[in-house]
Amino acid sequence: MEPVDVDCSWLVILYGFLSTTVAIGLHATFGIIGTELMDKRNFSQASVAWVTTISMVTRQLFSFVSMSLYRRFGSRLPIMAGGIIYGVGYTAAALSSQDTVSMYITVGVMAGMAMSLVHMTAWVAASTYYKKKRQLANGLVMSGVFGAVLFSPLVNWLLDELGLAGTFLIIAGISLNVTVIGALFPPLSEQTEIEKHGVIVNSKLSAEVPENKDSISVEHGRDGGKSRCDCSCIHRFFAFKSFRNWKYTFVVVAACLIDPVLGHTIYTYLPEFILHAGYPSGAKWLPISVLALGNVLTRLTFGFKRKTRKLLMLCYGLSGLITGVTLLSMPFAIEVYPLVCVLAAVNGIGNGFYWICKGPVLAEILPRHEFENGVGTCEVCTGFVMLLCPLQGEMFDLTGEYTNTFVVPGVMSAFAGCLLLTLPFTA
Repeated sequence: MEPVDVDCSWLVILYGFLSTTVAIGLHATFGIIGTELMDKRNFSQASVAWVTTISMVTRQLFSFVSMSLYRRFGSRLPIMAGGIIYGVGYTAAALSSQDTVSMYITVGVMAGMAMSLVHMTAWVAASTYYKKKRQLANGLVMSGVFGAVLFSPLVNWLLDELGLAGTFLIIAGISLNVTVIGALFPPLSEQTEIEKHGVIVNSKLSAEVPENKDSISVEHGRDGGKSRCDCSCIHRFFAFKSFRNWKYTFVVVAACLIDPVLGHTIYTYLPEFILHAGYPSGAKWLPISVLALGNVLTRLTFGFKRKTRKLLMLCYGLSGLITGVTLLSMPFAIEVYPLVCVLAAVNGIGNGFYWICKGPVLAEILPRHEFENGVGTCEVCTGFVMLLCPLQGEMFDLTGEYTNTFVVPGVMSAFAGCLLLTLPFTA
């Protein structure tokens, strides 16, 4: 890596990794908590699914606020605020009656807001501090999914020993450590100096500003010296003209089919599926841990390798196919616990390939002046599609079986992977 600021760049990676370890790790373990809600609070599977869905949609839509706070205050304030909101949300969940409405507000809305503040800020801060190997820097920070490896057995043990209220209080205490980590990030004055080196932050994926001040400037809204409207959210974040590019259309459609599956299906439903198959309570955390481990190892190893355009798009398509096949196979392998763990690990590998390739693929198929709006449009589209995720829980509530809950998203993901596999073989 070639850091912009030699003194503190590696600290940004370290603190970003630690903060996302807590944020992503706790989000990935809610499926384990959901089994306790179904057992002790008589939640339906659809109700548990709505909690995670509200959290994911809030995270997507609140990203606009997170980026505004980052541009105004730097890294410290958003991440510290995220840690506080996490702590308050889980404390409120512990003190509440743990009914559906309280879970929607505390673990859904509040945790989603906190995850957006922590996750988005850490991601963009890593891009700000690195000019070369920026993809690897983002991969290291986003390897916070490793938190699922640590927190899955911990949350399972806490539920057995302390119950729901005690588990939420412990999680609240862990979450408040994010506030301390956020306070260690470089202050705004140092980050302002970083941006003078030609790095702007207007979305998840930052880009370098041309040295010629008369050229396109996304940050200040200049194009050849002529002012552009910079206050319209539609103008800034939506790229409807990009849909004329069939490759971009394919990527957005595939993202709408794959993103909700990767962030929701296996984390939310697999723990309860394992209990439903007759395994003991202690067996529900291991598949989540090995899935997260496969995800992290893929991000780290693949991030170090230089990728050609064709290889990048090929891996992107294969990632959707891999996740789809593993989900399709899960109902037929549930009777063999080691096979379930193997499928979860392979699913994690596909998951890691998908997230590390998505941004660079969009950069390959979009012109520079459409890139940021194209990314924003893709994220908003997937955010709205995530509202359909609870339908998978409804399938179980109606049939009493998890087969369709895994087969339907598996078919969706595999189909999306086949769409994406057309990209590397076209001019």
